[in-house]
This record gives sequence, structure tokens and C-alpha cells, in this order.
Amino acid sequence: MTAAGPYRVPAARVPAHPGTILREEFLVRGLDLPTLAKRMGMREHHLENIVSGQVDITEISAWLLADALGTTPLFWVNLQKSHDAGRRAARR
Repeated sequence: MTAAGPYRVPAARVPAHPGTILREEFLVRGLDLPTLAKRMGMREHHLENIVSGQVDITEISAWLLADALGTTPLFWVNLQKSHDAGRRAARR
């Protein structure tokens, strides 16, 4: 444990964007973007922007992803919050 506490994110490492997790953990299992977008009721272009990290996960997209992939909305929201906190820490 450091003086900064046990939960500090190292400045050199920013946690992955949720879109990266979606691409590397879910889309590699044979699920493609058009199918997932249709399952979620989301435009494919918007989902592509999430996967590429250009668009952040919102509460609505977290719910849609959770329903489509059998996860929880909290899983996606926490990934986004961790990524955001890491970006802020890296800027310091």
C-alpha cells in the first residue's frame, strides 16, 4: 500500500475503453457488429463508434449491451468509469 492508497490507478496505465473490451472479449466469439446492433436496437454506426472508443458508454447503452450480451449494466458503467478515471489520472 502506498501513501496514495491501495486503489490508485497508475498514471502510466489507462484502463481499456469499454469498446475495447466489447471487441476483444465478446465480438471475437463469433458475434458480429450488425447482429449485435440489431439485437440492441442500435444503429450499427453508433456501435462501431463505441467499439472504436470514439463514443463512451452511457447508461442507456449499458442497459442495451447488458440485455444483448447477458451481462449487467453495472459491468459496462464500471468499465467506463474506470477508463475515465484513468484518463484523468494520466493527465495529471
